[in-house]
Amino acid sequence: MSTRPEAGKPQRWWPRAGWGTVRDYKAEDNGNGRVNITLRFVPDDGSKPQLIKVTNTVPIEGIGEYARGTYQDNFLNIRVSVEGLAKAEAVFQRINQLKLAERQSMFASHSDLAGDAGWAWMPDYTLVKVARGLLD
Repeated sequence: MSTRPEAGKPQRWWPRAGWGTVRDYKAEDNGNGRVNITLRFVPDDGSKPQLIKVTNTVPIEGIGEYARGTYQDNFLNIRVSVEGLAKAEAVFQRINQLKLAERQSMFASHSDLAGDAGWAWMPDYTLVKVARGLLD
């Protein structure tokens, strides 16, 4: 009897509502410990990127070029920080080097971290970048 979880087949990637990638991130120091932030939020669903400007605010931890999150009701919520994204990508690259049976096992027991980071499982149980803002 095998204790390995059943892998199933990866589904085709689809954009999740509200999710996207931070691009063209700029933070200008006001000299008083506060910053002006400008960025484009590129939605995964291909809809029009949103220009976001925040003035005279405290620095926001985790935000930066390629950070991932949601933008709904004029509120940006960073869900995968720049640092977290770099760590996740390193893990995904290591997963892609595993043997097929090991990748299938990883897929079967996966969380949605790959989707959060803008990556998707392919039919050969490898992970690839798919989020629009990560590719342009």
